[in-house]
Amino acid sequence: MTGKDHAAVSPYFKTTAFSIVMPLALLVRREAPDPERLKNAHERMTAARQGTFPKRKPIGVVGLGDGTFRVVDGNTTFHALLEMGETEAVVEVLKEDNP
Repeated sequence: MTGKDHAAVSPYFKTTAFSIVMPLALLVRREAPDPERLKNAHERMTAARQGTFPKRKPIGVVGLGDGTFRVVDGNTTFHALLEMGETEAVVEVLKEDNP
């Protein structure tokens, strides 16, 4: 985890001992988002930012071996963050893929 205060970095995520803050530019989407799920993600993230909905767990990613990471859990949240103009997310690196 970086030295940043996670509450200041992102009001959307719970953190764990394995969480790190990562630039969204390093993340590769798993798939295109479902529009209905994306709408729900926006609503939940807005509520989490306001403190009226629980924060979600970190986005799960796997390393691709080239400095980028594929989103394996939290693809819709990733897309919502991009649409909201965010530049970072709290993630957990789950494993390294062997290309």
